[in-house]
Amino acid sequence: MPNRLNILFVTSWYPNDQVPISALFVKEHAKAAALHNNVVVLSIGDKSPEVNGLFDVDIRIEDNIKTIRLTHRAFSISKLTASSSFLNSLRYIFKIRKDGFKPDIIHANIFAAGVPSVLFGKLTGTKVVITEHFSGFARGTLGRLDIAKAKFAFNHVDMILPVSSVLQQSIESYGVRGNFRIVPNVVDTDLFKPNPDCEPNSTTSVKQILMVAEQVPVKGIPYALEAIKLLKSKRNDFVLNIFGDGEKRAEYEELSSSLGLEDCVKFHGAQPKPTIAEYMQKSDFIMLSSLYETLSCVLIEAMACDTPIVASRVGAVPSLVPEHAGILVEPGNIAELADAIEHMLDNSDSYKKNDISDYVRSKFSTEVIGEELNSIYHEVFAAKKRKFFK
Repeated sequence: MPNRLNILFVTSWYPNDQVPISALFVKEHAKAAALHNNVVVLSIGDKSPEVNGLFDVDIRIEDNIKTIRLTHRAFSISKLTASSSFLNSLRYIFKIRKDGFKPDIIHANIFAAGVPSVLFGKLTGTKVVITEHFSGFARGTLGRLDIAKAKFAFNHVDMILPVSSVLQQSIESYGVRGNFRIVPNVVDTDLFKPNPDCEPNSTTSVKQILMVAEQVPVKGIPYALEAIKLLKSKRNDFVLNIFGDGEKRAEYEELSSSLGLEDCVKFHGAQPKPTIAEYMQKSDFIMLSSLYETLSCVLIEAMACDTPIVASRVGAVPSLVPEHAGILVEPGNIAELADAIEHMLDNSDSYKKNDISDYVRSKFSTEVIGEELNSIYHEVFAAKKRKFFK
């Protein structure tokens, strides 16, 4: 068995030039896998009506990994777009093989990418694993076609790698019975780490609260704003900095203004990871008011910076955040969230911060996840082959 296997990541979600911070957790998994294996990434999720022909191809080296992005032509009929994207993706996987990179394992990311990956595996005898991140399994937002795709992909891969046990349970609730192994998201502990030079300034009376969240309904941002309004009626010694963009950003900014929060809530939009890391290091604590989280990279990154947590008790968060790292509240409970924020405003310094970052490095670092993925790849590669069409 070769020491370094050829791993082809086929993913429906991946950062691109238009949205460079989208799905960075998939990129972090690819970087972890590349520590011990030869990795090529094929991103198949982008669509545009401006594509000439059926798809455009962009090939570049990112973080020493060959990265291929297919941007499919978006047709007026969504079913036609889906069919075209699927066929284009399957053909390009074969092209990668023909051009000299013969994958030992296809590592699909997100169930939609699992469909062409599984068919390629059946036709060539290639082993396939799939990582799933999508919270829609727990929230019940998948349509019938997506459920059919997911069940087809999950039921035909060699191993299913959900990022949390909660997500595994949600997938199994759809009748999927497979070989599961939990592999959580990665935090870059070279970037997200304690920095004494950026710690909160104890000489100022204004506490810094940070929220990093996509501006979409599932993040529960209106509840956070309502909680801040309750606190503002009692004290004015804090500022909430909100990083992130999304379809509801203008609506949330308008809500903040209507609640009279302009002086204590600041919207900064989407920011690069180094900026987020710096703000995490110098904030007193981070808040996340989500209605659901599959596995929050933001919370892991904050804890890696020794930054305490106030977050909703949803999804995988209770198993992710140890008691000494922060406070968890019921989702959508404005009064409980306000009480937790107030407690943290007065007590954030009392949390055993060094223990928080040590915990993260031991479970979520690139090196730890890289070793785990490498072990899985070799286990799958060495296992008896399934029967395939030839």
